[in-house]
Amino acid sequence: MNIRLIATDLDGTLLDGSRAISPRTAKALAACQEKGVEIVFASGRSFEALRSFARGAGLSRCRIISCNGSRLDETPSGPILFEDNLPESLAREAAGRLVAAGLYVECYSDEHIYMANRVPLPTRHHTPGLNADGTVEFIDSAARLLAEGPKKARKLIVFTDKQADILRARALLEGLPVSLSQSGGDNLEIMRQGAGKGRAVAWYAAQRGIAREEIMAFGDATNDLDMLAAAGWPVAMENAVDEVKRRARLIAPRHDEDGVARTLEKYVLEDGKSE
Repeated sequence: MNIRLIATDLDGTLLDGSRAISPRTAKALAACQEKGVEIVFASGRSFEALRSFARGAGLSRCRIISCNGSRLDETPSGPILFEDNLPESLAREAAGRLVAAGLYVECYSDEHIYMANRVPLPTRHHTPGLNADGTVEFIDSAARLLAEGPKKARKLIVFTDKQADILRARALLEGLPVSLSQSGGDNLEIMRQGAGKGRAVAWYAAQRGIAREEIMAFGDATNDLDMLAAAGWPVAMENAVDEVKRRARLIAPRHDEDGVARTLEKYVLEDGKSE
């Protein structure tokens, strides 16, 4: 197969059990780049969080799709090539409904991540203050989230360990022109209608003259579905939710078993026969 672009989710997909890029995976990604294949990291995480993974793996030319597809950067150092933010009025209405209901909400901007009704969770425990490299400030203030966040809202996200809260958030947002997805069982991600990793991948591929059949995409959760649909070779991880597996052309080994690396070695680097 002729693969020219590889787009991959991180958590539950590229990252191993310790939430790191394993040496084997970093080697496979670098080898693909040397072969002329473009590498795209696509995640719900912020740009600042994603670029640290790319830099740590030595991928200075890696494209970065952050905040679930609302921002695309050419390299881990920028510049921004594509933006797909929530319109201010829509972000304000959606955030207002969720905050008023007492749900734990975060609003991703660029220099700030605003938090309201914050509840420490076993898997998500963001605290006020600057991130590791001092570029993003976490602000625990419902008033500031509602006043400042919507002006440049990359995405909204609800965090909870109660499935009933996920259902309640979906009901509160009914009728609004938003796209809803999950990167895990403890969250609900809110984007403008039609926005997502898939639209960002498709936009970039069109700029580069890369056909859908020349794209391989890896994912594990429902916020990866539109990205898999944008790829001629959609790959689900063995640990993926069933809905993602049903959309896949290939099933890769688990994320904590170097599933992405093993698939790239077979189908891209060794030119293995397609199934």
